[in-house]
Amino acid sequence: GDVLEVGCGEGRGIPLLLEKAKSFTAVDKIKPVIDELAARFPSGRFISMNIPPLNELPSDAFDVVVTFQVIEHIE
Repeated sequence: GDVLEVGCGEGRGIPLLLEKAKSFTAVDKIKPVIDELAARFPSGRFISMNIPPLNELPSDAFDVVVTFQVIEHIE
């Protein structure tokens, strides 16, 4: 299905997620990292934004939402 990764960081899991997903979107606050991931993985969509909130993304647009090693960064 359509996958959203929140806080993708350096993108360690992206290759695995891309091969399984119908579409893949990743968000992270560090723009240079997002730009580099977009160049490495052109089939994905990469957005630089602060999280939370996720209000720049449409509601009910993803089948699966994943996040890895992010919770410790949220106040």
